[in-house]
Amino acid sequence: MDDLVRQITMLKRVPRGTWATTPQIHQALADEGFEVDIRTVQRDLMNIHERMLFPLEAELGSRPYKWRWPREGFVDIPSMTAAQALTFVMADRYLSEVFPPSLLEHLHPLVAHAEGVLGQMRNQQVGKWADKVAILPRQQALLPARVNAGVHDAIARALLTERQIEAVYQPRGRDAREYRLNPQALVMRGSASYLVASANEHDDPIHFALHRFVSADVSTRPARSIPGFSLARHIHEDKVFDYPMQNASIRLVALFDADRALHLHETPLSADQMLEAMPNGRERLTATVKDAQELRWWLLGFGDGVEILGPAELRAEFAAMASGLAMIYGAKPPT
Repeated sequence: MDDLVRQITMLKRVPRGTWATTPQIHQALADEGFEVDIRTVQRDLMNIHERMLFPLEAELGSRPYKWRWPREGFVDIPSMTAAQALTFVMADRYLSEVFPPSLLEHLHPLVAHAEGVLGQMRNQQVGKWADKVAILPRQQALLPARVNAGVHDAIARALLTERQIEAVYQPRGRDAREYRLNPQALVMRGSASYLVASANEHDDPIHFALHRFVSADVSTRPARSIPGFSLARHIHEDKVFDYPMQNASIRLVALFDADRALHLHETPLSADQMLEAMPNGRERLTATVKDAQELRWWLLGFGDGVEILGPAELRAEFAAMASGLAMIYGAKPPT
């Protein structure tokens, strides 16, 4: 079976109309993870050419031999390359949440076929790759929020076809109400997914958590684009998913225990970050960052391994939190 998979992959690496030499095809197989010597590749190509199993054209007048498919005509090699199979399997594992469910259904047979192709190549390098890599969350992982399948499908279809959504949405702590939404983007953040959309006749981008939709139906009306909206700018420049406290940056100054500051040398907090070793063994961090709730959650994760020096308002916030924690943990635990 391995030889068959290799030979089919080899034929798929032969170009149409232009020539490829035996060494080039051999290298293409090596890039796919096949360990085979060049003489075997040439023997297989010659065998297929001489037996006319496929309309494989050969240039045998000089070394190295050259091979191609005819420019005209249809040649179907019914297989999936190792690289294609690996791409489908990895996409299914890590990107399935970003595909519209209606399109994902069409990918399921391809993913199953891809898993079969890699299963036949377990003794080769590329066949083992999917078992050697993983993506893990930095923070404590939470179970995904429960989203109604019909709601998810309707929102994805509306976004794909650029149509409005007639929805009933229940904001946290408030009663459900009806919205006419103009979908702009879908963002997966941690364990929750958010629709970025304008509501009713407004043009401001609002975030709607998918698990808070009571219902969603695709309208026949075209969605209205938000003037000048860019998802990349919305995320990376406006940093709205960092939950900004104000539309401004702050100059963060903090003292970190030396062991807590180690990763900041390798993964800086900002482009202008500065770290200075202090006489007491701690390190002084200075960095320009967005004033956001996300920053506070990150700093809290260091516990007593960090001391905020500035801005004064941020230090006061952490001092108040520390006092509150001292009161909680200074008392006897409830029985």
